[in-house]
Amino acid sequence: MAGSRLTASQRQKISLALVLLKRPQVLIIDGIAGGANASDTALRDGIREAAKGRTLLYGLDDLEPAEAFAYSITLVNSRIDAQASPPKDTSQLADEAGSLAQGAAS
Repeated sequence: MAGSRLTASQRQKISLALVLLKRPQVLIIDGIAGGANASDTALRDGIREAAKGRTLLYGLDDLEPAEAFAYSITLVNSRIDAQASPPKDTSQLADEAGSLAQGAAS
């Protein structure tokens, strides 16, 4: 079977490349290159460059990489708990999300 020797990560990157070649007006990405390492940072930068002029929704589990994006939304229990746009940094975003989550639990 073609492609059966590729890892899951390699298949994911090929799928991403094929989608980027189609140049969709809205691109939703979740679970790709969400880490803070150099490889993930380079991949995110490439995706952002390829998506210029279009809407990009990027799902991240870590707040640190979110600093590179123009606008951030933090979800807790599927609800928007905090929003940030430059120059606000993600440490403030994390503080807001934590405060809101504590308030919701009360």
